[in-house]
Amino acid sequence: MSSPNRRTSIIAPVNNNLDLENDRLRIEEERLKNILNGLNLKLTVFNDLKTDVDQQNTLIKKSEAAREGL
Repeated sequence: MSSPNRRTSIIAPVNNNLDLENDRLRIEEERLKNILNGLNLKLTVFNDLKTDVDQQNTLIKKSEAAREGL
């Protein structure tokens, strides 16, 4: 039969390794969330710019049509 001290000394490093792995996974999760948030903001800016360009092109076409009508 093994002594309780030996068993505790085996379990402690395993628990420590699990804690380190949990910390690593939490950090990785936070990093991935930040990446997703950044990409979402970038997509929002891109879509806003695309909308602005489309509106400007429509305005230019209307202005050119009005100029030709003169």
